[in-house]
Amino acid sequence: VAMARPPSRVALLVVLVAGLAYAQDMPDMGDGMGDMPPPPVGCGWPKEASACPMWDGLKYVHPETHMPYDISQQDVPCTSQAATCRFTSTLECEPGMKTLAAMDTAPVNQKLYYQLKPGSPTVCGHGNREFSFFAHKGQDTSKVIVVFASGGMCWDAESCGDPMFRSMAIDALQGSELAPAVGSVFTNAMRLTPANLKTGILSPQPLVQDSVTGMWSGNGFADWSVVVIPDCTGDQGVGSRSYTYDAGLPTCITAHHHGGVNTGHAIHWMLQNFMGAQQVLLVGTGPNSDSMANGGHGIAYWSTYIKSKAPNANIRTVIDSSLALVGPGWKDAMMMDTWGTKMTKVPDPAEDEEDLLFPPGSFDMAHDDLSYFYELAAAHFPTLAFMDVSSTDDPVQKKTFMTTGGLDRDCCLDGCDCEGVVLPRGVRGGRLDWTKTRKVAMLRRLRRQQLHYRPWLATGTRRFLLMDATNFHMCPDGSMTCEDGKLHDAVWAFATSRNTVAQDGTLDAVNSAGVAVRSIQFMEDNVCSMCLGGVLDGEAVGDKCQATMGEGENLFSAAAKYKTDWMALWSLNGDASPDALGTGTSYRFAHEYIVQQGDTLESIAARFGTTVEALVELNYNIITHINNPFRLHHGDRICLVPNFATHKDRMGNPVCSPSDPRVQAAGGTI
Repeated sequence: VAMARPPSRVALLVVLVAGLAYAQDMPDMGDGMGDMPPPPVGCGWPKEASACPMWDGLKYVHPETHMPYDISQQDVPCTSQAATCRFTSTLECEPGMKTLAAMDTAPVNQKLYYQLKPGSPTVCGHGNREFSFFAHKGQDTSKVIVVFASGGMCWDAESCGDPMFRSMAIDALQGSELAPAVGSVFTNAMRLTPANLKTGILSPQPLVQDSVTGMWSGNGFADWSVVVIPDCTGDQGVGSRSYTYDAGLPTCITAHHHGGVNTGHAIHWMLQNFMGAQQVLLVGTGPNSDSMANGGHGIAYWSTYIKSKAPNANIRTVIDSSLALVGPGWKDAMMMDTWGTKMTKVPDPAEDEEDLLFPPGSFDMAHDDLSYFYELAAAHFPTLAFMDVSSTDDPVQKKTFMTTGGLDRDCCLDGCDCEGVVLPRGVRGGRLDWTKTRKVAMLRRLRRQQLHYRPWLATGTRRFLLMDATNFHMCPDGSMTCEDGKLHDAVWAFATSRNTVAQDGTLDAVNSAGVAVRSIQFMEDNVCSMCLGGVLDGEAVGDKCQATMGEGENLFSAAAKYKTDWMALWSLNGDASPDALGTGTSYRFAHEYIVQQGDTLESIAARFGTTVEALVELNYNIITHINNPFRLHHGDRICLVPNFATHKDRMGNPVCSPSDPRVQAAGGTI
């Protein structure tokens, strides 16, 4: 595939588009090639930009007069100037953004944060607060942790605007701040005494072992430098659009989804000031373990750009409490790309429309998922790797899943959370079940990305585990006493491991001692017992299209779940009698098909007498899940139930003639 410009100028996802030929022929389905939504019409606020209020440590003031000053939501983002602030006895600011070289190195066992304000066009979500990020110059500037502190995702007037229900910059609401802003949870971190941004993986205390109990505490990353990027725009740090929700209604809000702009400026500063970094750990998490935000996985979308600009650095991405699990309503919410992700520029574009974070056809927020992005990134930058850290029943992740159409419980078999679920006969459960969705997503990532993915999963409801001193040393079973598998140790092992590419092109993952590691081996110590269990075909080998016979079920009643008949199921399972399968036994419900070169889901559907929609539904939320029907790889395995009446052989000839008595007797279908 031809490059968009000379190789010396190739950056970020231009490479990704070049590598995925199958994406080029995608029809317009919200992939960046269709018409974009109209610009925001506004909510009747002034069309002239006002100055952004400036926080002086006590109150908001005008940036020029320093008199008390504030503004409400704006249709046009407020304007601000670049500045650097530091807290001594008071908050002191000076014009321009300091370089790392001009910053003081923090004393041992302390965190010293500078607040960096890029100025316009960066802004927070209601257009009335300036954006800023924070930097700590550690003892070691060759190693840097980049924290994307999620603020929450929003996609309508309620979640973006209403203070009672808002999920945009939700942590700002913990204080007296009603507008989405870089809240006090961040600004207070500049003081030496509060624990803000100074605990867990950001603790300045070195790793030590208690001589009596043998328990470890502290932080192996204590001497690393840190860049913290707050999220105050509700778009996972990848948006670039101002969009009006509920125009003309009392609930009208113009949300300035400028997260891609904000994050881009922060990452650009990081790349310019840590040019010699040998290790870069990207962390998507929250500001503290009490945060109710979601969306930290947005930092993963920047991993490829950072790798393209720092090719010699060992880059690892850890996502904490943000598995990116959503219900079927997510696609509807993202269909119009109200965040503007298809227009987000990388921080240093070369006046080329290809310099987008997600070039047309490469990735679509509505139709693709985080699992696909992990694959996409690793395919083009083989030394990248990703790690998910989560608890099994994180209430905020579960709320996002249910808000977008998922359910807490939806079935009682094959990996679901069974308690209290009774389904009518012939109804297939599990498609919307939270527990099964979590298991399927993590198992698929494990199976498809052996050298690029690591999971760490604990029982319970705790969240933002990396940002809590106790949780950071927790075991997957919730205790503190395991020999292997503590979160700190797992993250350290992952962060210091490398994916190596041999001269023959083969890839291997090695730890800091040079010993080869595999995802499955890693999982044994770092996933709570049975927390990924129960999903049929969850292992790397075995039949993919299986289900478990429920109580009182038989082939006759099970057939309705898959829109087939009992004879087709009987022929798949080879028993002497169709009544032989009892409760709790597994059975094949469909044929397994291996995708061939040149196959599309449409061509497969036509060949086997079914439809694209039926194939997507049949494979939904099982190991062969199809998130985007236009993203099929050669070698993928899918389940299918042929319609023999319209099934064609390899030559395109019907398997059954329309005049076949069996077809006529079945009313045209078999």
